[in-house]
Amino acid sequence: MAFSEDITTYTEDQIEDLGITKPDFTPPKGDLEDWPNFIPANANIAAGLVASYVTLNTTDGNDGTGLAFGIGGGLDITGGTLGYGSWDTLKSGRNVIGIVAEADVLTITFMVDDAVAGVFVGAGVGEVTFEGVGYFDWN
Repeated sequence: MAFSEDITTYTEDQIEDLGITKPDFTPPKGDLEDWPNFIPANANIAAGLVASYVTLNTTDGNDGTGLAFGIGGGLDITGGTLGYGSWDTLKSGRNVIGIVAEADVLTITFMVDDAVAGVFVGAGVGEVTFEGVGYFDWN
């Protein structure tokens, strides 16, 4: 199921009607040093009422969409890096994501089958700080 930006307008009941519930754990914050493969990437988060819309695209043409709970603001990060083990692993199923925005860095950790499968690290977001958790589907 691909997520759309419409998710930003949904109420909690509408999201539950889609069969989507907030993950009951937060993925650990990943680190680029843990990965053998790197690709330049851009991330965008559009803030929503209950869930925010998350997109990520890489310079080699891979992209995906997701949603995250607990995000208080939107942002657009260009010039980040995605570190990963393999595209096969990242694309093998729905990813659980953990997002941490700090003054100097935005980190999105991707988990598949309870194991960290990759991490996006982008430039800082200034004074905005937040943590969120959700789901992500690669195309």
